Parts: sequence; C-alpha cells; structure tokens
Amino acid sequence: MDTIEKNRSRFRFGTRSFFVLPVDAVELKRAMIELEDSTALARLWDLDVLDVKGRLLSRSDFNKSPRTCLICGENAKNCTRSRKHHIDEILLEMQHRTQAYYFAEQIGEKVYQALLQEARLSPKPGLVDNLTNGAHQDMNLQTFERSALALKPFFIDFVLKGMETAALPENQVLSYIRPLGLLAEQTMFQTTHHTNTHKGAIFLSD
Repeated sequence: MDTIEKNRSRFRFGTRSFFVLPVDAVELKRAMIELEDSTALARLWDLDVLDVKGRLLSRSDFNKSPRTCLICGENAKNCTRSRKHHIDEILLEMQHRTQAYYFAEQIGEKVYQALLQEARLSPKPGLVDNLTNGAHQDMNLQTFERSALALKPFFIDFVLKGMETAALPENQVLSYIRPLGLLAEQTMFQTTHHTNTHKGAIFLSD
C-alpha cells in the first residue's frame, strides 16, 4: 500500500504521526482495533482513524468497549479530557509496562527454545525426536515445532499475567489465569490437528 502523505512529530510523551492512506476507513479502523488489542504492549498505542469526511471512527462503532486508562482503569477519554493524571505518572506507567513486556518476552523466548531443544533431543526411545517419530503415529518433530511456535505468544502472556496476579491470594489466581490457559490449549489443538503436544507445558507455565 502506497502512502499518499505522512507527517511525524516528536514530543516528550512519544511520537505522533499522521498518514493519509488509499484504503477504506472502516476496514482500516477494524484492523487498528485488532492491532491495539493484540498484545499487552500494544495498549500503549493510540491508533485513530478518520474517514474522508474527517469523522473520527470510534471503537463503539464496532461494538467494542472504550479503552481504559493506564493508571486508574476508568474510561481513558474521560481521564484525558479532565487531565486527571500528571504526565510524569503516565510516563512512569508506560515505562513500567514496557519493561515488564520486555522481561516477559525474554522468558517466552527461553520457554520456546527449551521446547524446541527438548523435542530435538536425540535419541529418545519411543518418543518423537530428531531421528524418528518413536511410538507415535499422530505426530512428528514438525508437529512439535509448529506447536511451540503457536504457543510462544501465550508464554509471554503467562508471565505478564503472573506479574499482574502476584499480589493476589492463591485461591483467587486460578480464575484469572485459567481462561488464558484454555485458549492456549485450543490454539495448540488447532495447530496440531487435535494432537496433544504441549498440554503439560501449557499448564505448568500457566
């Protein structure tokens, strides 16, 4: 896609850019919402879309709930309008979230590499390894590799969720992490055509 026009400015709170694109505004906004919701770090991005008439498309136009404030969790637009939080407080929270995601990303990469190394370790009599499928007819090394790659984003999310729930009593943690674990399991089965490759790793990590 060719950009018709672009403009970029730098401020203390970050970079602001404007792009004029030859694309349908509704489809672009839908893609931007998906991108904003894709990762914990993407919460720091504010991707607005205006149509050819200059109308600002809203998340509510797509039956999406408004974005929440980084500091208090209330409607972000209300906090912005009232200047409820000082810029230094916001910048500190942004820095904290960036550092947390970077840490989680490092751990997620290590888990991913560990799963690959375990799968490729040879020989493992009766098990899938770099030489044979062992006693298994429904999986091979490539099945494990595809599964590990599909689960990599979840390992990052597990770490982030662990940091979020660290202060909670143990009996309250399960309700927070269980949906994410089940989603990871579903992704694994979709990737492997209903073969259990890493269910143990999912729930040990989660």
